[in-house]
This record gives sequence, C-alpha cells and structure tokens, in this order.
Amino acid sequence: MKHARQLLVLVLILMSAFAFADGNKLVLTLNDAFETAIANNADIQKQLIALEGAKRVKDAAWNVFLPNISANGGVGNDHTLYDGTGKMSADDWSWRGSAGLSISFSTSIPYNLRKNILSYQMAQTTYDKLVATLKMNITSQFYSRTAEL
Repeated sequence: MKHARQLLVLVLILMSAFAFADGNKLVLTLNDAFETAIANNADIQKQLIALEGAKRVKDAAWNVFLPNISANGGVGNDHTLYDGTGKMSADDWSWRGSAGLSISFSTSIPYNLRKNILSYQMAQTTYDKLVATLKMNITSQFYSRTAEL
C-alpha cells in the first residue's frame, strides 16, 4: 500500500511537470547568450581582473617622476640631574628641523614604462581573444541548436 501511494505521487508530479512544460518558455537570443556567457565565464572574469591590474600598474608607472618630499622636526630637553653645584639646570632646550626634496632618475625608467604598457596590451589582447573564442563557440552552438529545431 505504501509503495502504491508513492507511485501515485510520483505519477502526479510527472504529469504536472508535463502539463506546465509549455507554459514558461525561455527565449534566448544570441546577444543574451553572449552576455550571460561573458558574465558567468570564470576564465574571462579572471582575465578581466588581470587586465584591470595591468591597467592600474600602467597608469601608476608615471609616479616615478614625482619627487620625494620629506620634513622632519624635533624638540629636545637635555639637562643633568646633578651637576655638582647643587642646583638643576633646565635651560638646555634644543630644536631641530629639516626638509628634503629628491628626484631620482634611472636609465631603466623608459624601459619600465614601456614594459608596463606592453603588459597592459598583452592582458587586453588575451581578454579580447578569450571573448572572441567564447563568442565563436556560442554562435556555433546557438545555430546548431537552432538547426536541430
């Protein structure tokens, strides 16, 4: 009796699934497939992060031409606890201050700038190639599925 009830429930579930199968059709266009695949592809997302990092490095490479600026200051009070005369001396204050500005140049700066630009271009090319390959695969599968219908 228990098995018959389970079988009846299973048959009712399957019949209801077939009854509502045509009610909610998903229409997927080729552009929707592109957008969904690009948004959910792990390799493309990983390469997009690498591309953003390479762009940040390339944009920050010009910081080598900014000067290093530093400023320091200090105050000190030097006195002896017992100077042999029986009184304490508290008049030995000292003030110190300094400022500095430096710019360093190296012969490797132009090469490093060029290297950062090329790294960004390589990351962009890799990203574009991944997207193009994915679009080609999606287009092929989309039209082969359409031809089957």
